[in-house]
Amino acid sequence: MCRISGFWDLRSHQDYDVMAVISAMSDSMIRGGPDGSGCFVDSAERLALGHRRLSIIDLSESGGQPMKHNGLVMVYNVEVYNFKAIKEELIGLGYKFVSSCDSEVVLKAFDRWGLACVDRFRGMFAIAIWDSSSRSIFLIRDRMGVKPLYWYYKDGLFMFSSELKAFHRHPGFDREIDRQGLFLYLKYGYIPAPFSVFKHVRKLEPGHILVFDGRSVSIRCYWDAADLYFDKARSKRSIRPEEELEEELEELLVDSFKLRTIADVDFGVFLSGGVDSSLVCALLAREGFHLKTFTVGFDFQSFDESRHARSVADYLGTDHHEDFCTSKEAMGLIGDLPDIYDEPLGDPSCIPTYLVSKMASKRVKVVLSADGGDELFGGYSRYIYGLKLKKILLGAPLVRTLSNWAFEVLGVEGFSKFTRAASRILPFLRSFPSRAEKLASVLKASGFAELYGLIVSCFTEDEMGRMLTGDFALAGPGEPKAFEPDGAVDLVDFMTLFDIKNYLPDDILCKVDRASMFASIESREPLLDHKLVEWAIKLPSGFKIRDGVTKYLLKRVLFKHLPRELVDRPKMGFGAPVGEWMRGDLRDMVVERLSDGFLVSSGVFRREGLARALKLFFEESAFNPHKLWLLFCLELWGERWL
Repeated sequence: MCRISGFWDLRSHQDYDVMAVISAMSDSMIRGGPDGSGCFVDSAERLALGHRRLSIIDLSESGGQPMKHNGLVMVYNVEVYNFKAIKEELIGLGYKFVSSCDSEVVLKAFDRWGLACVDRFRGMFAIAIWDSSSRSIFLIRDRMGVKPLYWYYKDGLFMFSSELKAFHRHPGFDREIDRQGLFLYLKYGYIPAPFSVFKHVRKLEPGHILVFDGRSVSIRCYWDAADLYFDKARSKRSIRPEEELEEELEELLVDSFKLRTIADVDFGVFLSGGVDSSLVCALLAREGFHLKTFTVGFDFQSFDESRHARSVADYLGTDHHEDFCTSKEAMGLIGDLPDIYDEPLGDPSCIPTYLVSKMASKRVKVVLSADGGDELFGGYSRYIYGLKLKKILLGAPLVRTLSNWAFEVLGVEGFSKFTRAASRILPFLRSFPSRAEKLASVLKASGFAELYGLIVSCFTEDEMGRMLTGDFALAGPGEPKAFEPDGAVDLVDFMTLFDIKNYLPDDILCKVDRASMFASIESREPLLDHKLVEWAIKLPSGFKIRDGVTKYLLKRVLFKHLPRELVDRPKMGFGAPVGEWMRGDLRDMVVERLSDGFLVSSGVFRREGLARALKLFFEESAFNPHKLWLLFCLELWGERWL
C-alpha cells in the first residue's frame, strides 16, 4: 500500500523547483509509505507525480513507482486482490511482465482496456495515470471509497493526493475554508464527498473516475450503490429460502476474507469482540489460519469491549494482543490528531483506532478491519429508531402538530424539560443530541430523507447559526447525496444506502485509513468486497432487521461457528469515553482552547456561541459530549493547518 500525489501547473510565469515541490508533497506522507519513494517530472509540462511505498506484495525494487509503460506513467495506492487472474489474461494477449506485483498488472490493464479496466478490479484503490499521448490525467477511486483521493483545481493549477497535507507543500495552494464543508462537519462530524474543508479541494467520490485534459475536469460514475438499490426495488423476484441465503452468504464471506490474506508479509485482525470482527476471525480460523488479533480497551467499563474480544480470541485460539487507553494516554496523542487526520474528523474513536493500529504495527504489516457490516446488514440501532420515528412523527400528523405547538409555547429551555420527561416513555430519545433543538428540527422534517439526516446529525442549523459569524452563518449547507424513499424503496434500504454513501467512506473508512497508514500498516476491509456488497444490497431487508434483531442473517452465519453467548449482546460500537476525558484530565485544555483559541481568533466562530457549548456540556449532563469533541477537534485542526 502507498501514498500518492501529483500536480500539473498550467499557470504562466510560475518560478519554483518542480522536483523539490513534488518531493516535499510526497514526503509529507512518509508515515503511509516508509519503504521507498519515487517521483516523475515532465519539466516541459510542469507536471509531476510522487509516490511513497509501503511494501506488501513483491517487496523487490521491481514493484516501485512511478511505473511507466507505453507513454503511460502511474502512481497508485491499491490492492487488486484478483491481479493474478488479470495478469494471466494479459499474458494471453501478448503482454510481458517483469515483476510479481499488482501495480504492473493495473498499468498494463489500463493500456489494454482503458478506463474499462476498472470493471475487472476486485479490491481497494486510488489510481493516478498520466497519458502523454492524450495529455490527460486520469484519477480512479475504488467502489466503496476504502482508499482516499483528493483533488484541487484553481486558476490552472491541478493537484491530487491521498491526503490533504500534501497540498500544503505546494506554493500555489489556496487554503480558503469552504463554508459548505464547515457546515457539513458541524452537522455530521465529518465532511461527506465531494465536499472538503477547503473551497477549491474536492474528494473524488467512491466509484468515480476523473479526467483532467489541461482545460477542464470531467467526472463520471462507474459504480453506484444507489443503482443496485433501485434495481432491487424494481425487481419482482420471490424471496429464496433462508437456509439457501445463509449458505450463499457464508460462501461469499469466506471468499472475500481469504482474498484479503494475500500478502508477502504477516497479517492480523482488529478484534473488538462484536459480530463483524468475530465473524472474520471465526471463518478464517475455520479455514486453517492462525491469527494474530488486536484490541484496545478503556478504563471506563461502559466503553470497554476488551473482555469480549479476549473471550472470542480464547475460544478461537488466536495470538491475542491488547492495550488500554487511559485519559492521560489520550492527552499524549492530542498533538498528533491534526497530523493523522489532516481534514477535521470528529469521530471519538479516532484515538483508539490509532492506538490499536500502532500496537498491531509492531507485529504485522497488514491488518483486517471488519468495517461495513452495520451498513450492509442493518446493524445500527438508529435504523430501528428511524422506523419508530417514521411511524410516530410522519405517520401521525396530530402528534407533530401538538409537539410543534408545545415547542412554540415552551421555547427551547422549556421544551428541553419536556423531552427529558418524554424520554422516560420513549427511551430512544435519550440518544438525541441537544434534545430540544434536535427534536424541534425533526418535527419540521418534510420527508423521511430529511428526518434521517437529522437523526444522524450533531449540531442543528439553528445551533450553527448561533455559533458561526457573518457569511459562515448565512451559508446554506451542502448535503450528502440521498434520495427520498417511496413505496418501491423501503426505509431500511434508504437508511443503509445513506450510510454506505456518506458515513461509511467519509467517517469510518477515513478514520481507519488515516490511523493505520500513520502507523505504517495496511488496513484491508474484508466485508467490503464489491461482490459481497452487491449481494448484500439485494438482500431483502427482512433478513437484515427482523423483529428488532439487527444483522439477522449475518448473525445466523456467525452462530454456526461461535457460541451465541460470546457475541450476542447489545451493540457498543468502537467508541471512546471523550465525555469523561473532557470532564477529567482534558478539561483545562478543552476550556482554554475553545474559550480563546483559533476558532475565536479566526473570526469564524462567535465567542459567546462556544462559551454556550462549554456551559451546556459542563452543566447539563444530557448535552452530547460528541458535539464538544468535534469542536475541540476542529480547533486543533485549525491551529495546525491554518
